[in-house]
Amino acid sequence: MDVISFDQYVLMGMKTFSKVRHFHGMEVVLYDRGDEYLLLLQKELLHYIVNGDDSSFLCLFSPLVRRVHKSSSLQDISYELELFQRNLNEPRIRKAHLSTVENNVLLALLACKTNYEISSLFRFNSKISSNYKNIVLHKLRLNSLSELLLIYNTWRKYRALFGIEYFSMQYNNAK
Repeated sequence: MDVISFDQYVLMGMKTFSKVRHFHGMEVVLYDRGDEYLLLLQKELLHYIVNGDDSSFLCLFSPLVRRVHKSSSLQDISYELELFQRNLNEPRIRKAHLSTVENNVLLALLACKTNYEISSLFRFNSKISSNYKNIVLHKLRLNSLSELLLIYNTWRKYRALFGIEYFSMQYNNAK
């Protein structure tokens, strides 16, 4: 199992965890999304997320991805891994379901537009743009805009730091 994180405590904890539990041959990546959650996802999905366009970022919120809180016990992480392995036969690449308007509002939010700017951009009331923002955050299972921006910027940092070639090489070597 590969671990992608900037957090040294996560890396040390997973090193200890891998000594207790063997992960040989597992196509699973533990991805630190930059907030308090770790994601369990398949290498194939990670490859798509990194090599796809900016909308591939939405796969981080797919129902096929298991979320684990960073403060979870090793027993809880082990349980989540078992659940994840049972569901490996599901379709592998799936994005969070957003309507066209919701997706456009998400892109505007990621560009740090305010509710007023979004409402004038799409020509609707500022209360409606606020409602769309809340719908998008709810569908992505997030609590705030800052959480969304943190996850998005962490994803962009991983892409820039490791580069698409690194993830392509890791994916092709795993096959």
